Amino acid sequence: MTIDMKQIKFRTKMPEIPAALHAVRVAAPPLEERREGISRLAGRLGLGKLREMETENSRVWAGRDGDVEFFPASGAVWSRNLSASEAHPNELREWPDLAEESDDNGDTVFTLGKKSSRAVTGYAHEVLREAGFDLAHVATERAELIQVAQLSEKGEVLSRGAGDATLKLNYALDGMPVIGPGAKTEIDLEPDPDNDAGVRTVGVFHVWRRPLERRKVEVGSAEAALAAGLLKDPDLTLAVKQGGRVTVEELQLGLMALPAPARQAYLFPALAVAGRVDLPKGKLEYYNFGRYCHVATPKAYAAAEIYADYVARPN
Repeated sequence: MTIDMKQIKFRTKMPEIPAALHAVRVAAPPLEERREGISRLAGRLGLGKLREMETENSRVWAGRDGDVEFFPASGAVWSRNLSASEAHPNELREWPDLAEESDDNGDTVFTLGKKSSRAVTGYAHEVLREAGFDLAHVATERAELIQVAQLSEKGEVLSRGAGDATLKLNYALDGMPVIGPGAKTEIDLEPDPDNDAGVRTVGVFHVWRRPLERRKVEVGSAEAALAAGLLKDPDLTLAVKQGGRVTVEELQLGLMALPAPARQAYLFPALAVAGRVDLPKGKLEYYNFGRYCHVATPKAYAAAEIYADYVARPN
């Protein structure tokens, strides 16, 4: 059984896809290029003495206070200060100038004030540059705060506040967003009055493969991509069979970057799909889903002399 397009509700327009798009050959930065930056990053995080070890997919430098992990497949780096949270009684952080807004439900949402926002952005970029990360293709960046609520035993909200801040960087090539888990930078920070910058870093994740040449690939329509991928999705098919309603809320065309532990020679064009499934009454009300659908066929990749399991396999 597959889903019929008429069984899906769309709250967004189908993106217009040209007849051909580029796949981009990429290379993972090697450890030799990362070593000095990893050492500086560990110093910024205050990790102290570290012991080096290898796992199946990565190399790790670990200590009592935290660790730094390097993924050879992508050149990604993940670092964290595990002892940072132990210095606080809870997840609340004392930012000096929080601003308050209301979301669509009328709940309070905290955002950084101008002073803290400048401190977070400036210090984060300083750390990222020092680590040697390539930020030349950053397309967007935004700072987010963890929203924290203290509840009573009955579940009533006693107080609200904010936790760590995260500066999130997203990437693009030739005007096309690079989507998926393998193209992003996130740096977590907390207020620190003892630091001249007013903040300190408690965690960093960076994955970005170095772009090389482009190869043109013939692609199909958004409808064809959904028909080959989303409409055959086993989880969504089962939900519809059980009386669920599938709603697509977002569609984004981009270049797909695979997760940090995965080897990838080419970023390939794909359609990112986000939505929700409303289940029949008496069960969980709804759940959100995210999928990536190929917009080019294995035959089209073969014509462009691109051969890899991730472009030949189903979505």
